[in-house]
Amino acid sequence: MVNTELKEWKVKPGIKRRAALSSFGATGTNAHMVIEEAPERTLEHQEKPAYLFVLSARNEEGLQKQVEQFITYCEREESGDCGNISFTLLFGRQHFKYRLACVASDLVTARQALLAWLHEDHAEDVYVSENQEQREKPAFKQLGNQCIHQCQTSDTGYKDNLSTVADLYVQGYELDYPALFTEGQYGRVPLPTYPFSPDRYWVPQPEEVTAPAKEASP
Repeated sequence: MVNTELKEWKVKPGIKRRAALSSFGATGTNAHMVIEEAPERTLEHQEKPAYLFVLSARNEEGLQKQVEQFITYCEREESGDCGNISFTLLFGRQHFKYRLACVASDLVTARQALLAWLHEDHAEDVYVSENQEQREKPAFKQLGNQCIHQCQTSDTGYKDNLSTVADLYVQGYELDYPALFTEGQYGRVPLPTYPFSPDRYWVPQPEEVTAPAKEASP
């Protein structure tokens, strides 16, 4: 049966979706492929006292749009896996000069903090900085990595340690961020994409020059 309209592909419990694809060339070359849906992956990790949510953009306007998109995402996905979201923001995104970091225990708290930052330009547990290609100070980098190590070994002071990491992230420090995710399995999840600027760069067209009307001969 050939579908003539978009509809949900329902299958019986325990049965995987499978499909056959065929392509027929004009010269007689044919190609056929059978595909099957991937097995479900269960990534298990313990719940943490707090999570690091990072956003960045090429300019201030782009960063604000990133925050607005993430607020909308938090409204829609209040029960989302904060561990996977934090992992995706750190390792599934490029990090630009304008940076923001939020430390929160869940998406509801993160949304409230980011809303406060949008309306008042500052908020508790939200760190913002424009990284001006500053030189890293070894003592601060060592401090950041020590805080990450403390997050690995103990929940005592977890949020305070993570806040120090957040502050150093927005300043452009390259810390041992992967160590935040060594205890457990994490994976990337779909999140809002980068809000590209809607600028247009059409080649300017020359103005039409109207030839002067000829005077009638006497």
